[in-house]
Amino acid sequence: MCTAQGREPEEPIVITAHDSVLRIDPSTNAVIATLSVNGIPAKGVAQPDGTIWIASKQANTVTRIDPTSNRVIDVQSAGRGACAARDAHGSMWVTSFAGSDV
Repeated sequence: MCTAQGREPEEPIVITAHDSVLRIDPSTNAVIATLSVNGIPAKGVAQPDGTIWIASKQANTVTRIDPTSNRVIDVQSAGRGACAARDAHGSMWVTSFAGSDV
């Protein structure tokens, strides 16, 4: 399990589990939403626009989530073994667990 990086302390926590992403209210520790994500979600990141990006190793994808509606916006191909999503200089970067590409 991991949490999305780059979030503000009062924002809900995002935790990944097998085939799903859980959104947790940090003030009550209650699960607010559970979203299906193919494969095993890995490390995610919160973007300045508020969206959450979650890499998925088995599915080789990155899932973009709108935390306002608790819905998956889209799923994009990310290469073999997508492991961690990070924002740098206005671009999204996804590292590869199984390959040598970024």
